[in-house]
Amino acid sequence: MSTEDAVEIRPYNAATDHAAVRACFVELQDHEHAIDPGAPTGEAIADDYVAWIFERCERYEGRVLVARAGSDVLGFISLLLAVPRTDPDDPVPVHAMIQDLVVSERWRSRGVGLHLIRTAEELAQAAGRPEIRVSVVAQNHGARRFYAREGYEEQLIYLGKSLGNS
Repeated sequence: MSTEDAVEIRPYNAATDHAAVRACFVELQDHEHAIDPGAPTGEAIADDYVAWIFERCERYEGRVLVARAGSDVLGFISLLLAVPRTDPDDPVPVHAMIQDLVVSERWRSRGVGLHLIRTAEELAQAAGRPEIRVSVVAQNHGARRFYAREGYEEQLIYLGKSLGNS
């Protein structure tokens, strides 16, 4: 039996999943902090960030889904199903957006992320969305390769420059 066959994707349950989802977020944020030391650590922002995930889910018809194998939470995805365009030149009036996709390091490269992303794509398609988007830290080459393998293409790149004002 492959890992994907043993994985159950289901809606987030605050009573049973909160601590594990928070831990997954901390792991992801610490990975991004290693890429960009200017980014905050996971523990520094975990509670605020997890609350923000659910605020955005409420605002944009979102869902948080967890991947479980038995009692273990392997990762999660937060999906926004009704994100309106923010710029008048955006050709898509409403799109879906993967806000976060996290698979715990010990479960990576076993099909868990693929299972989560395909479930999100099915939900977006069922909601009638013409497009699903995701943003990725530019230096997170592993995530960029993962999304590229699944057919995601660069659409808009924004550049930043530190001005030294902290």
